[in-house]
Amino acid sequence: MSGDTKKPGNFFSSPTRRADQPSAEPPASDPLRNRTRRIDTPVPPQNRPNQPAMGGAGLTPATRIWRPGQQESAEGAPTSNAEQADGDDYVVGWLVIVDGPGKGIGLALGYGWNSIGRGEDQRVRLDFGDGEISRETHCAVAYDGKNRKFFIQHGGGRNLTYLGDDPVLAPQELQANARISLGRTSLQFVPFCGGSFDWADVSNAAPD
Repeated sequence: MSGDTKKPGNFFSSPTRRADQPSAEPPASDPLRNRTRRIDTPVPPQNRPNQPAMGGAGLTPATRIWRPGQQESAEGAPTSNAEQADGDDYVVGWLVIVDGPGKGIGLALGYGWNSIGRGEDQRVRLDFGDGEISRETHCAVAYDGKNRKFFIQHGGGRNLTYLGDDPVLAPQELQANARISLGRTSLQFVPFCGGSFDWADVSNAAPD
């Protein structure tokens, strides 16, 4: 056949595009293009809320509990013959919950000041459901290792502390098996250290 003509729809009839002409459609974006990071880029440390910044500045050593029989080392830190891990404490007695929320639980006492309350910062935490106990230092029990005696003192809040049936309005010496009442909770005091025994006797004892 002669005189062939291009029919409509023939792919040669559509306009052509030069190789150097930009495409009308933008190239697909790379999803990882803006998500990469140099592996040698240091990541700054993140501190937890209410936590001191990392590093040596501003950090203070933890308070050490003094115990009889200890001697100061050259660095000023107390030392004794009884080795112990930092943060641990010798038990000098217990407060046992005999009535109220938490009944049957025993709470250990240590040397010095033992603040008692519902707060997390209390040395003896009584948080078993009795909302009448103050969050911060409802009362305190102190063990005087030098004289080997226990004392109880009210913490100064609105709710009173009772020793037996009497309110604790001033520091009082605490005797064995004394009954202490805070809110709806009753505690019985069980001493471990005292006139006949103290951890200082063990620390200063001569080795076998």
